[in-house]
Amino acid sequence: MEDIRNLGAAPSVEAAFPQDFDPGFEREFDAEFDEMVAAWAAEQRATEQLAFERGEYDEAQDCLDRLLEARSVMAAMQAQEQRCLARLEALALESVRNTGAAGADAGSSKEREIAWRSMAAEIAVATRLADRTVQSMMGRATTLVHELPDVLDSLECGRISLGHAHVILENAAGIEGGSLVEYQRITLDRAESTTPGRLAATAKITAARLRAESFEKRHARARDARTLTIRDLDDGMSELVHVLPTVYAAAIFDRLTRQAKAVAATGDPRTRDQLRSDVALDLPLTGEPSCGPDAPHTAAEGIRAEVSILIPALALLGQSDEPATLVGRGPIDLDTACRLASHVPELIRMLSDPVTGLVISADTYRPTASLRRYLQQRDRHCQFPVCNRDARYTDIDHTVPWEQGGRTVPGNLACLCRGHHTLKHHGGWKVKQTTPGVLEWTSPLGRVVAGAAPPYFAEA
Repeated sequence: MEDIRNLGAAPSVEAAFPQDFDPGFEREFDAEFDEMVAAWAAEQRATEQLAFERGEYDEAQDCLDRLLEARSVMAAMQAQEQRCLARLEALALESVRNTGAAGADAGSSKEREIAWRSMAAEIAVATRLADRTVQSMMGRATTLVHELPDVLDSLECGRISLGHAHVILENAAGIEGGSLVEYQRITLDRAESTTPGRLAATAKITAARLRAESFEKRHARARDARTLTIRDLDDGMSELVHVLPTVYAAAIFDRLTRQAKAVAATGDPRTRDQLRSDVALDLPLTGEPSCGPDAPHTAAEGIRAEVSILIPALALLGQSDEPATLVGRGPIDLDTACRLASHVPELIRMLSDPVTGLVISADTYRPTASLRRYLQQRDRHCQFPVCNRDARYTDIDHTVPWEQGGRTVPGNLACLCRGHHTLKHHGGWKVKQTTPGVLEWTSPLGRVVAGAAPPYFAEA
């Protein structure tokens, strides 16, 4: 009876497995399964993170595109503003001619000035700007509309900013006829690939070459107008304004900076600007002033700051009247350049090729002192596209790192300020040197920005 009852019973769990079955197999299978699940989960998280990062990238790119579009629209509106300002000025002058056409004094200079000032005041009230500001705006606008139409068209199309247009305008005085067309071509070509600050050097050098009157005559006239004036400010302060030849101004500032750095090295808590100001105060009050009619000339013998001058080779031979260039500032008269060359031991003299404009000559891991000086004169400023930090206060960077086989030669070295030096190595930017001194930067968003040689290395 017992046997009959057990005929239909299911076998026990133990009986379902062979005698040599190892229960550890189940644990191994569970472990493999857990690993598969963990790997799948990690892959899912990575996919989600990638999608999130991609979304951030797309959003950043979209914001940048919209920013550029907004700036383009803004440039077009600024161009329209210039045309309106110029037309308002013209209407003011036309009103004088129309209302006084029958009189003997019609359109006199006094009437025109009154009408002009009245229109400026009208605009000032409407725009909540000072009328002197509006007067300057009208003058610039009229020059852009009637004398620099190509510049205004470029602004309207969004190829340049209003800052670029003003730099070109400010240096255009004294250029006439076909030379003005050439001036616009050169400066606009440069403006589309650089900042207003960097454009200023190109504009100054190009204008000096194209003006009908020689630079020597213009400089002599400007030198005769040198002044020293004082303007009272608030809170017991005043502003001392010294208008003098550029070469002396640059040398004075350089010497004050060097002395300020020396004082700071002793642990002085004052800022660099405070030290420069205090040193500038001490020197004339405790030193010997230079007096007499020969002072502007003999002052060159007293300069002991670092001065760097680029002299056209043909000018040095007396076969060209092209002015020399005070590196980092602009043109100076050749006579002063030659006098400094004989009196300033710290002068770094560079000759430029008469055809290409490139520098012909200038006087391990760490660059030599002479190579460092050459790089500073070649680059002039930090070689990040929108940085104007003086090259003398930058790091010398190997474009291709030394540890990756990069050489310590001009074609693999560039001046970078500390901030952009850090950006190159840690900020996701990639850099290559296409030709010596010309860097090409690629941003983390993939935007490629090609650099350009300093203005005094180029045609302008």
